[in-house]
Amino acid sequence: DLLHQVLFVPTDKVGEEAVRDSGAPNILPLSYASGNLAYGQRAFFDFELFRSRVVMKLLQHDVPVWLIEADSTWFANPTYVLSELRDLDVIVGQDGGLTWDLPESGFIFMNATANARAMQAALISQHDTVLRASDQSV
Repeated sequence: DLLHQVLFVPTDKVGEEAVRDSGAPNILPLSYASGNLAYGQRAFFDFELFRSRVVMKLLQHDVPVWLIEADSTWFANPTYVLSELRDLDVIVGQDGGLTWDLPESGFIFMNATANARAMQAALISQHDTVLRASDQSV
């Protein structure tokens, strides 16, 4: 079943306890002092950089990564569909209308490919640049 196919990576004690209570067998707790993670706050962007680096390490070790929001609801197990799409680098959900080009961050599946790693490296570089600029403006 799906629960046994997923590595859960909780980053705080509350999340870790919730995952353990679910009976998930594959848990890799990574402690992160979160603070205020409201969007736009410095701690939010620090966490994004932390998470992006964890994702990169997994991709570098040929582990596909599926980032989903903790409150996602599934009407069916999507892993079969994702397993059939191994020739794609990244699969994302879409926000907005059907003709909009607006990927949403609540569903991102990355196969461990060179292109997915390059995308993740670009994201890490972007995070670093923004945070360095923020440090210099203080």
